[in-house]
Amino acid sequence: MATEKTTPPRWRSTNVPAALLVCLLLGLAGSGYYLRHAPLWVVNGLEVPVVVEIDGARREVGPGERSSSWTSTGMHRARVLTREGAVIDEGAFWMEEAGSNALHVYNVLGAAPVYVETVEYARRTDDRREKEPKVEFLGGRPFASRYGVDYVFEAPPSSLSTKSSSGNLLKTHADVAPGGWRSTAGYLSANQQPDVAAGLARAVSRAQRGDLAARAAALHFTEAVGGQVAGAALAAAWRDEMPKDEDAHRSHQSYMLRLGRTAEVIDEYRAWYAAGDKGPEAASLLARVLPPSEAHVVLDEALGRHPDAPPLLLRKALIEVFELRHAEADVLFKRAEASPSYVYFVEEHAIALVALGRVKEAAERLSRAAEKSFAEKQNDLVLAVTYARVAELAPAEAPVPAWTYVDRLAATPNGAWTGLWARSLLGKAPMASMDDRDTADMVRIHHEAGESAAKAWSACASAGPTALQRIDATVAILLGTELARAGDMDMAERLLSPRRELQVPWRALVDHVITGAENPALGRLPPEHRAAIDLVRARALQAAGQPADVLLESAARRDVLRGVVTRAMASWPPVKPVARAVEPAGKAAR
Repeated sequence: MATEKTTPPRWRSTNVPAALLVCLLLGLAGSGYYLRHAPLWVVNGLEVPVVVEIDGARREVGPGERSSSWTSTGMHRARVLTREGAVIDEGAFWMEEAGSNALHVYNVLGAAPVYVETVEYARRTDDRREKEPKVEFLGGRPFASRYGVDYVFEAPPSSLSTKSSSGNLLKTHADVAPGGWRSTAGYLSANQQPDVAAGLARAVSRAQRGDLAARAAALHFTEAVGGQVAGAALAAAWRDEMPKDEDAHRSHQSYMLRLGRTAEVIDEYRAWYAAGDKGPEAASLLARVLPPSEAHVVLDEALGRHPDAPPLLLRKALIEVFELRHAEADVLFKRAEASPSYVYFVEEHAIALVALGRVKEAAERLSRAAEKSFAEKQNDLVLAVTYARVAELAPAEAPVPAWTYVDRLAATPNGAWTGLWARSLLGKAPMASMDDRDTADMVRIHHEAGESAAKAWSACASAGPTALQRIDATVAILLGTELARAGDMDMAERLLSPRRELQVPWRALVDHVITGAENPALGRLPPEHRAAIDLVRARALQAAGQPADVLLESAARRDVLRGVVTRAMASWPPVKPVARAVEPAGKAAR
């Protein structure tokens, strides 16, 4: 039988090398892809959602959130928009080929506190010491890249296993610190970049329209860099850009009053009121810059046309509190309590109620407002502290313990200092050493302000500018005017000039306590601020050998919540009259 010669099919001899070639090409293509592409992280440190557009491709990123996508290296165009399509920011960035463990971050407005830290793993137990990690802060810039990051937005392991037995092991970890744009602005300001912090705060205020905290931060950092004139220019620009925004008007007015341009701003708003519809909001804004006697006329006339308008009722109630007509203020506040704007006046209503002996009602109103504030994530420090002060007056009548809301704030990211701020204001914070120098200085100043003017003076002299800006406004007014009375005008300016709460030039306060010069603008001071002025003016009279009982009684009456002014009246040593030289007999007066 013949044997048939067989040969392998041709596909077996040719397909195997071909398959290998295809795999090789695919591998090369894949490696090329990974060399030319990398994860791009988009991080949103704002408190509002945004739409981020990279080369035309859009994604929505929620507040405090981040997302990633594989993106080619090279030049890219980016835009940030609101959900409605308004452009918040736009620009270009370059991604380099940096390997698979590189960090590429597009940080919306540079707002998120992104950082890279070095994590050290000790191979031996006796080498494990508490070391401060090396941290590089990447916040404040829209785009950043870093090479060789081992753990990107994931917690590094607590320990590692390796075969080597010598030397410690270093790894890098990238993450986002808590606190969002506020942490970033604070970090930049504290690390000698106040101009970057100011630019960030202004950008955030544009992105978060209507966010009063963002506007306040923008004004604060802008003024810190360029002074009151720069802050006034920003406020004026907002007023021109948003002519129907009442808060923009109030910011503009406040700067004009602080700069002593009172007559100018009064004329401006008289003309604006006369040319407009004379509605409740316009009347309230005009009354805000007028002396109380003139403001009453405008408000009463407007209430004749709009008897139930909340802006008019609340503005008039505020003036009644300032003039110590608490029963009248209570009636007006209650007529407007259904208005959303009432929450901005609840502290003044509480003061009126305490003055009328209704502490329990005051505490209940403040508690409801504080609960709402926390529910809306407003975290109002002034509200929390006012509740603590009222509840401390009658703990048994308070709906929750006095420090409930302050402690909630202290438990938030970067909020520890607020608890110390509040307790020291009431003379309750410990005087122990603290790691943060600014917080320690602030606590010391608050504490000493109610105990000794001389010790408070020393505390202010050794404190840095951040601590002086953080102290309570009433403490600043009390110490600033007292130190001016004692002759330290430089320290008085450092304490009083930055206070944006004042709607009067700081020198008007100093002139009043030293010479008794009256200024209609003093009528716009809240009662507690006026109590501080009255106390220091009384001390100036005592130093001149003149009676001061009337002013001391006025200070006690105005300090309704028995704060630092009451503590100072009880603890500060009395002022001794200054001896004057006696002219020789018979010397003619020239």
